[in-house]
Amino acid sequence: MFSSDDTPDTHSVSMRSLPSSRSTASPPSRTLRLLAALLVPAALAVVAVLRLDLLTGLIASPRAWLVTAGVFLASWTTRRLLRRWSPHVALWSGPAVTLGLLAVLLVPSFHERTLVEAFPSEIAASADPLAPTASPADPASAAPAASASPTAAVPASPAPPPPPPPPAPAAVPASPAAVASPAPTAPPATSKPSATSPRPVATTPVLAPRLLTSGAFHGIGHQASGQAEVYSLSDRIVIRFASVSFPGAPAQSVHLVPRGARTPDRGTRLGRLKAEHGSFSYTAPVGFDLAKGWTVLVWCDDYAVPIAAADLG
Repeated sequence: MFSSDDTPDTHSVSMRSLPSSRSTASPPSRTLRLLAALLVPAALAVVAVLRLDLLTGLIASPRAWLVTAGVFLASWTTRRLLRRWSPHVALWSGPAVTLGLLAVLLVPSFHERTLVEAFPSEIAASADPLAPTASPADPASAAPAASASPTAAVPASPAPPPPPPPPAPAAVPASPAAVASPAPTAPPATSKPSATSPRPVATTPVLAPRLLTSGAFHGIGHQASGQAEVYSLSDRIVIRFASVSFPGAPAQSVHLVPRGARTPDRGTRLGRLKAEHGSFSYTAPVGFDLAKGWTVLVWCDDYAVPIAAADLG
């Protein structure tokens, strides 16, 4: 018989025999923890060496701060959830999530395009587009004109008469009428105008593009170069980006804003940025008044920061 004190505690024995929900794997070593902690700063250091302006632009963007906070929050949450399952997986999950999200956000900024676009051409508007054009080298059109003027055949090929033979009397040279009398031909058609017919054609003169003003691009927290030139054409005003160079950034757009403005709030969007390098053109909006003073602004839509600007005039 056992006393109450000698009775084994079966409940405590069974509890000790149950497997623990927490992993019994050994924690990562100090070296692994140090490498995981330095992985993200090392990646940011590489980005700073390659594109320091990219990091400075992100620092100046409140939207970029919100995105960065969301990235680190996702990394911390993932690490906390995986820590109970495997300390080693949790150790590397945080840097992996952070680097993956940073790659999605920053890699598009390293994609730069080059475009050399021809200058917008003028179109000569003719008042009578069906009017034939003169072609001096067209023999088909020149033949009827020559046959329609019989008097012009005499001076065309003046052949000297051969010397008369001595015993014969002096030969009478052929009369111009005999030489110029061609065989009976059909009268020239009057319904089909020839190339030399004096038909007046009213045309609109083509005006050469006239440079109105220009301005040099300067970067706003970034490196930028090139010219913004405004040309007057016969039917529109063109804003030409000449030999420009901008840094890569996601979702860049071009705006025409009041002079000195650095946000597109009060401006007109001209379109997306066609390329980071090269020469290309945009059409100014209808009613564009150059006398009011304008600035051509290159803007990053994703992070809401200016990239470059050129003050016209």
